[in-house]
Amino acid sequence: MNYPDLFLNVREAYASRTEPEAARFLALSLWRMIIVLAIVSIGGSILWGMWSLFSTLAALEPSATVPRIVKPPIDRSALVQTVSGLSQRGERFQKLKDTPVTISDPSN
Repeated sequence: MNYPDLFLNVREAYASRTEPEAARFLALSLWRMIIVLAIVSIGGSILWGMWSLFSTLAALEPSATVPRIVKPPIDRSALVQTVSGLSQRGERFQKLKDTPVTISDPSN
């Protein structure tokens, strides 16, 4: 059966859909279309998942051509500067807390 005959048969069956033979043919055609669409969608989902998995695994493995430069996690000089800056801020805050600034009332 070629495709023009199939479409012609479906059109004729739909035109006489109240007859039992036509209804059975329409039901079988619809069922086959649903099965084919389900198989295609499940297969597509599996293929897409495998493609995503393999691309992720390829991105995770280290490249043999590019040398990996290991950077130290913490720069000691930057850490010392940050800690000293925080301690200076703490001292200034404590000084402001001990001697609050008096502001004159602008309504007077």
